[in-house]
Amino acid sequence: PDITFTDTDGDGIENGTDTDDDNDGVNDSDEALIGTDPLDADSDNDGTPDGAEDFDGDGINNGTESVDNGTVPTDVAPADGNPDITFADTDGDGIENGTDTDDDNDGVNDSDEALIGTDPLDTDSDNDGTLDGAEDFDGDGIDNGTESVDNGTVPTDVAPADGNPDITFTDTDGDGIENATDTDDDNDGISDTNEGLIGTDPLDTDSDNDGTPDGSEDFDGDGLTNLEEVTIGTDLTNPDTDGDNVGDGDEVTNGTDPLNPDSDGDGLNDGAEITNNTDPLIPDTDGDGVIDGTEVTDNTIPTDPCSLNVTSQTLTPSSTWNEADCDGDGVVNGDELDNGTDPLNPEVNDLDGYLVTVNGDNSNDAFIVNGLTVKYPENELFIYNRWGNLIYTTKNYQNDWAGEANVSDAIGENKLPEGTYFFVFKTIDGPIKGYIYLKY
Repeated sequence: PDITFTDTDGDGIENGTDTDDDNDGVNDSDEALIGTDPLDADSDNDGTPDGAEDFDGDGINNGTESVDNGTVPTDVAPADGNPDITFADTDGDGIENGTDTDDDNDGVNDSDEALIGTDPLDTDSDNDGTLDGAEDFDGDGIDNGTESVDNGTVPTDVAPADGNPDITFTDTDGDGIENATDTDDDNDGISDTNEGLIGTDPLDTDSDNDGTPDGSEDFDGDGLTNLEEVTIGTDLTNPDTDGDNVGDGDEVTNGTDPLNPDSDGDGLNDGAEITNNTDPLIPDTDGDGVIDGTEVTDNTIPTDPCSLNVTSQTLTPSSTWNEADCDGDGVVNGDELDNGTDPLNPEVNDLDGYLVTVNGDNSNDAFIVNGLTVKYPENELFIYNRWGNLIYTTKNYQNDWAGEANVSDAIGENKLPEGTYFFVFKTIDGPIKGYIYLKY
């Protein structure tokens, strides 16, 4: 009877017999499976018939995945016991998304895609024209597809197998150490910290792309490359690391220590040594036993071995200094120190009982007065015989009396007889007296 004949789609087949009551291309069994209304061709009223929707998101619409005249859920492509309409196979490789490790077949497994935030159902998640597998998420120079095991069920961790997923493991220089742990990400010899200080890119060995590696540049202009500064330990941002007014590069060239303002430890910094013309590598430039810094403090001349305060000697004087005679008294400096006399103050030797032996052996051939002629350059000498007669006199004596007379009464006696003679030196400090024994 017409009053009991229900035919929703008006195809002349009663709903009780019709396998697709609303004629939307999806059989009633499949509609029941996916929850759509078998009596409404557009169950969600979105303007798209249920048959044109894609319930399982596999890129194949419901109508195509449903046998219209089927009386049970469709299972034909593939016939594997899984209803086609709920069988999601985004990449169409015959493996349901639930089982497929790479739903969109972009070369990056679904676990890795979840880790980096790409869409495992879209081969180009950001729609930039580059497939997700060809992108490089961690910027390590290795694309995502290479860093992902396609059939993996967990994030890939094989290169290296260290507990860090490869696809998020950034290792710019490929040394096996993740950038987060690596102190020199680009392996240019300059630590990431130092690169931050000088403004270079710790991920690029040639930050300014000028053809010169960052390590070969000279950020602070001190004559040392950045890499040389790292090796030596100087400051890449300070051309004078130790603050001695000598640039780091010049110190290396000169052989001084760019990390020590006073390379020789003499109390003068290396810059002051240059100012004073002293040697920054020798604490006692002039070898007088007084370090250069003390000489400057004493206001003596550190490059003049005879300009010093003897009491400031803390080093052993050089052999050259010991053999010199700073005060010109005929006694070398070293002997003066040994004798306890002042090498800077001419000493008058003990003249009393002086022996003159005029025999040409270069020993005591004349009356030598050590120090007196230096100490008293304006002197006057008088020599008397045993009877008190003046036989020789001269001013500004030159250590040259060898037994001759020059007084009128004694002239002609070119060779005085052996014996004892007496002398008087007149000086500004008073007379110096003694006797001489003349012998041939």
